[in-house]
Amino acid sequence: MSCIENLHKAYILTWIGDYETASKLAKECLQLLSDSKQIRKKIREIVINTNRNYEIAKKLREEGITTTDLIQLALYTLARKFSIRQENNIEIIERNDIKISIIKNSLTNELRGYCEGCKGYKYSLLKKGNGYFIVYNEIIYAEFSEGDTNEIIEEIIKSIKF
Repeated sequence: MSCIENLHKAYILTWIGDYETASKLAKECLQLLSDSKQIRKKIREIVINTNRNYEIAKKLREEGITTTDLIQLALYTLARKFSIRQENNIEIIERNDIKISIIKNSLTNELRGYCEGCKGYKYSLLKKGNGYFIVYNEIIYAEFSEGDTNEIIEEIIKSIKF
């Protein structure tokens, strides 16, 4: 898996609350992008030594900083943010390559999920509870106020098959 794919997956996993897996994926990218530290130092020196903001782009070009270097630095920064492991108070439910977390609010329950390999779009009202769910490519989102959580998860998993 490439670094960009790892960061994409890590982004979605942090959205559902799986910080541990996201941190592992991001640490793999940090190793690949480790030379970004030198690029960051070089850019910082250029910015400090530049008097006017509009001259920064010219100075970066003169010093040999390319667009690829800037993208690499941005990916490194994103990976570093994901690699900081946070405490996970949310229970992650895994079924059939699908990761799901449920956030209980005062009136509604919010279900967030990740379905690796799913493609397409689907929207439906829940039959086993009062609510709805949406699946867009690998992202699953549902809100419901009534019904058994396990039954609702099973209903969503059965209907995901595209």
